[in-house]
Amino acid sequence: KIENAVKRLVGDAAAELPHALEALEAVQRVVGARRPAFFLDYDGTLSPIVKNPDEAIISQHTRDVLRRVCATHSVSIVSGRSCEKLSDFLRLELNLAGSHGLDIRSPSGERRLHPIGTKVRHSLLEAKARLDRQLADVPGYLTEDNVFCISAHYRCVPIEMQSRVHDEVMALLRGQSLLQHKAGKMVHELRPAVEWDKGKAVEWLLRERVAPSLPVEQQVCPIYIGDDVSDEDAFRFVTSVGGVALKVVEAALLSATTTCATHRVDDPYQVVCFLGAFAAQEEPPDLGAISARLGAVSV
Repeated sequence: KIENAVKRLVGDAAAELPHALEALEAVQRVVGARRPAFFLDYDGTLSPIVKNPDEAIISQHTRDVLRRVCATHSVSIVSGRSCEKLSDFLRLELNLAGSHGLDIRSPSGERRLHPIGTKVRHSLLEAKARLDRQLADVPGYLTEDNVFCISAHYRCVPIEMQSRVHDEVMALLRGQSLLQHKAGKMVHELRPAVEWDKGKAVEWLLRERVAPSLPVEQQVCPIYIGDDVSDEDAFRFVTSVGGVALKVVEAALLSATTTCATHRVDDPYQVVCFLGAFAAQEEPPDLGAISARLGAVSV
C-alpha cells in the first residue's frame, strides 16, 4: 500500500508504461460504461514543439479529428497559453482552460476567471518588461505574454547563456510575493502565487462543466494527455478518479522520464491517432502505418 501511494505521488519511469496505441483495448476496459471526457494540453501534445511559439499551429488533419471527437465527447484544452491564443490556434468550439486554468471559457462564452488573475496582471506585465529589458542582448530569447502567465523561452538561446536567463528570472522573483516560478520544457514560467494548477482546473471542469450532477467516478472517465512537467498535476488528479493519463514523450527520453501517467505515446502524431479511435466515423488507427512512419513502436 505504501509503495502504491508513493507511485501515485512520484510516478514511474515512462519506459515502463504501456503504449496507448498498443493498449487501446485495455484503455477501453478502464473507460468501461462511463463516458470519456478528454482534457488535452496544446504545445507538444496537439502541436509539435517549435522554435517560435507563435508558429505552433495544428495541422488541418488534427483539427478535423478534434472536430469529430467534439461531436460526440466533451473536449477541453488545458494549457499555459492564453485563451485568446488557443482560440486563434484551434478555431473550434470547445472548453478552453488558459494560463494553466486560471482563465476558463466555454464554447457559449461563459468565463470563470480565478480571483487572483486581475490582481497580479500588473505585476506580470512589469515582470515581462523587466525580462525584455535585462535580456535584450541575449540571442534567441523571447518573453511571451499569456495574460495570467509570463513565459520566458530560452529554447533558441545559446547553451552557454541559458543560465543567465534563469538567473534573471530568479532575481526578479526575490522579494516578489505575488508571483511564483515553475519550470517547463526550455521555459521559465512566472505565475500568480496561488495554489492552482492544471489538476485543479481539470477537477473544476469535470464537476462544473462536464459532469455537474453526479459524482465524477460514476459517469465520466477523464482522459488527460500532456507532455510537460505542469501536466503531472493533471495526471495525478485524473488517476485518482479512475481516469487515463497519457504522457507524450520521445522514445529517446523514456529512460530519463518519471511520470504519474498510466500510458504513453511518442509524439503529437500518435496523440491524433489515439483520439481518432474515439472520433465519430473515424477508422481505428493503423498501427502498421504508424510503425512504418516512425519506426517500431517501443512498448
